[in-house]
Amino acid sequence: MKGHIDMAQRSHEYYNFIAEMYDDMYKDEYWQSVMAQIEAEILKYVPDMVGKSVLDLGAGTGQWSLWAAQRGAKVTLVEPAKRMLEIAREKLLDFQDVCKFINCKAEKFTKKVQDKFDVIFLLGDVLSYVEDIGKTLENVSKIAKKGTFAFGTVDNFGFYMKEAVVYGSRQEVRNLQKTGRLLIGSEYGAFMSRGISDEELIEFATHYGWRVVDITALGIFKSLHLNEKYGKYFTKEAEHLLYVWQKE
Repeated sequence: MKGHIDMAQRSHEYYNFIAEMYDDMYKDEYWQSVMAQIEAEILKYVPDMVGKSVLDLGAGTGQWSLWAAQRGAKVTLVEPAKRMLEIAREKLLDFQDVCKFINCKAEKFTKKVQDKFDVIFLLGDVLSYVEDIGKTLENVSKIAKKGTFAFGTVDNFGFYMKEAVVYGSRQEVRNLQKTGRLLIGSEYGAFMSRGISDEELIEFATHYGWRVVDITALGIFKSLHLNEKYGKYFTKEAEHLLYVWQKE
């Protein structure tokens, strides 16, 4: 399986740079509908968060950690971008007694975490941005209980390929076919992201001892109802995929 990524600029360096503006970048109508879809998906399988132990891997500025803590969960935040984690700590100031903050890469966090978790967040396209998918999933499996739910999003390989064919060069298309990687970012910088298909999500889950519960397109419609009803039919077209696994 493809996994290791060698990047000139690491994703956490990019996010460290944009940390102060990060939350404002996700306030528009599209991202609000995306967040509503993710929230509905989590609550479908974990309707009661009270007392649950949650690992938020790639926690960013703590949006989903705050969401879980507000619903009674105990949360461990793991985030490699130091400034992003500092903002998360400020955001979760009222929940310090139920939160643990770890500035660490996904490939190394088990050295600092020995707990087992009921719920794992891999939101914010964590598997697309880590340097080693295999090591990350190995670590995630170690700290999951039997029956643990994992909720995650990834950048979609099918969307990347369409973008490369339409806007890129032949060399970019060949590189994407070979490595699964595409340069993404903004005017503030760029890094390499790994596009992941729905078939690969099934492969990863099976290899690391998870059952695939759901894989669907993320934010393909503005309507939550339409996303929930028809998203599974657009997993080749969507920019992002939303997946749910359960540990066997």
